[in-house]
Amino acid sequence: MRFAILNMSDDSNKGDLAILENTILLLRRACPGAEIEVLNADYAGGGDGPSKMFEHVRGLGVAHHQAIFPRVFDGRRGPAAMASALWNLAVSLWVLAAVRALGGRAGRLIPRRHRPAFEALRSADLAILKGGSYLYSYGGTAQLLFVYRMVHQSLLALCLGKRIVALGHSVGPVVGRPARWLLGACMRRFERVVVREEISRRCVRDELRIDPARIELLPDLAFWRPESPTGQDDDRILHDVLNREGVEVDGAAAVRIGLTARHWHFPLQGDGAGRFDAYLTILANTIDRLAGQRGAQVFLMPHAAEDLPVSREIARRVRQGRPVVLSGDYTTVELRGLYGAMDLFVGTRIHSNIFALSAGTPVVAIAYEIPKGFGIISMIEPREFILDIAELTEERLWDVISAGLADRETLAAGVRASVRRANDEIDQRFSALLGRHRRETAEGESGSLSGAGGKETGDEAG
Repeated sequence: MRFAILNMSDDSNKGDLAILENTILLLRRACPGAEIEVLNADYAGGGDGPSKMFEHVRGLGVAHHQAIFPRVFDGRRGPAAMASALWNLAVSLWVLAAVRALGGRAGRLIPRRHRPAFEALRSADLAILKGGSYLYSYGGTAQLLFVYRMVHQSLLALCLGKRIVALGHSVGPVVGRPARWLLGACMRRFERVVVREEISRRCVRDELRIDPARIELLPDLAFWRPESPTGQDDDRILHDVLNREGVEVDGAAAVRIGLTARHWHFPLQGDGAGRFDAYLTILANTIDRLAGQRGAQVFLMPHAAEDLPVSREIARRVRQGRPVVLSGDYTTVELRGLYGAMDLFVGTRIHSNIFALSAGTPVVAIAYEIPKGFGIISMIEPREFILDIAELTEERLWDVISAGLADRETLAAGVRASVRRANDEIDQRFSALLGRHRRETAEGESGSLSGAGGKETGDEAG
């Protein structure tokens, strides 16, 4: 079978990378000999793009294609960036119109550099919208463009008559009628919409009006681990990483606390800069208190490349805690090991929390996107260990951390049991999803053979 995995990003987002790794492992286990191609959602360019951005992706043994409609600005501003964005938008609309009109015969009308991505879609037996994506809109033109960019590859696949499974998404809020219409019109044509928490299930059912029979709930694929490392494995990884970075473990520390932080713009609250500054101060003050009152060694662990400046700014504000700032480009195995070597983890990045939980470490989660933060983590841990970033205070954070440390062993045992159940569910349900598709594909092929001479489909060779 041939699979096209849509909406991949780059190596810098370790949560996305882990989901891609696990999706590929699960596909190969369910369908030995599967041919898998991956379409990027964020970056344009030839080949694999900038070499360091896709080192881990290249190591997965899959073909990798760049985005037809990449990020609008990609960190740049000004007239040149706007012109590039408008050009990419025009190209994406042209490609969509060509495929809508001609289906699989549209290849010659598609710009040469985008033909490999088109061919990957055209030849796929099943398109999988990669898990871990967050489909939402806060309203306005920029958010509508974001929704369009996130569904563009799916629209092409639908025009080619492909079956699509959205695998492990969070959805909502979807503010604005155009964005809601576009997202709903696209997702209602998916074979299955697999969401990763109950909040998103309600959104796709009630706001996007997707048939409940097509909606399934499955834990985030980043929870899944093909084997269960021991605590000794995690400690070894921690010491190996610290040795590489020239850092020593504080043997006198009473507890080890891991912490991830990220930039957040508080889109629903206003005064984003002021709120973000307060968030940094809360974390810095909490590190001071952990060092002074708990004898903790705190590790600031960037989960994505863009988190490193945030970690360094927090460390600069700390007065006495002397946190360790880790700055390497770690594999997903190394990150799980680092997080697993902690006694408690305080995470803002959702997948850093998932990595920690999957390693058996209790988490205090700071939720910035409510469906992801509250919905996913509450499947594993009690809700009182999840804090809304918009309502975060130093005292509230301190109280929850203190509760986690006080009852750590009981909490960790519950986490391990919940993660085992999540792994078992992913094992069983993923195979069932693919098994259903294989049966339906075989039936469809049988019908096609018995009805030779019928009408052409959009999936014929271009």
